[in-house]
Amino acid sequence: LMLYPFEELVEINEEYQEYLKDGFIIGSNGGGELFGINGDGRYFIVPDIIEEEYLTVIGNSIENLPEDINRYWNNL
Repeated sequence: LMLYPFEELVEINEEYQEYLKDGFIIGSNGGGELFGINGDGRYFIVPDIIEEEYLTVIGNSIENLPEDINRYWNNL
């Protein structure tokens, strides 16, 4: 997981807001997938060619984010 620098978050999220009405992109895996968090505190992974139907919720506790990402990758 590569978190985007704070200075770039607004610009990045403006690009995706049309597709992720309740989501906020925070980073990427560098391989075509974006990580984000929504208003309910659930974090997700979605292809960078975003369509909400392809969004996969991978957890709901930011404290467990690294473990949940690893679990997701290991189950692919």
